[in-house]
Amino acid sequence: MHYSNVDEEATKRNTRSLLYGYRQLKMKLGRVSIQTSLSGINYDGMPKSVTNRNTTEETMIRELTRAQKQQDELTHQIAMINSTIKVLHEIDDTTDAWATILEYRYIKRYSVTKCCRLLSDLPEYKSKYAGEPVPRQTFADHQSEALLAFADIFPEPDQILVEKVRT
Repeated sequence: MHYSNVDEEATKRNTRSLLYGYRQLKMKLGRVSIQTSLSGINYDGMPKSVTNRNTTEETMIRELTRAQKQQDELTHQIAMINSTIKVLHEIDDTTDAWATILEYRYIKRYSVTKCCRLLSDLPEYKSKYAGEPVPRQTFADHQSEALLAFADIFPEPDQILVEKVRT
């Protein structure tokens, strides 16, 4: 993606930030899922008067509804990231390698050294580097392309694409 109206550096920063937030999204989703699964209304089996309002029960229902909404939002955000990476994998060998770079670096949080070593096994790099680790500069260049490609495909581009300011 090379658009004259897109600030590529700012877009890469935003994409990097979104992808680095993936782990936090997963942890929040786990916490909210636990809260919603443990939340519930305990009935003691005793009949209740229809006219009495149970503010404790109403509060619990409101909290459970809020937690469910938050769970849905987190699930949606995670699904968008996963789906975008999946689409990158499916386009061609180059974008497949880019998707792998994003997974290794941002989803799995591997070091650059480990990424370079693991990437040398991919078809995109195997013949070029004969099993040697991918050079760090090549990794950095391809990571930049991967971040921009991700931003180009991401279903909510307004979250990460930054337009250049005209002066």
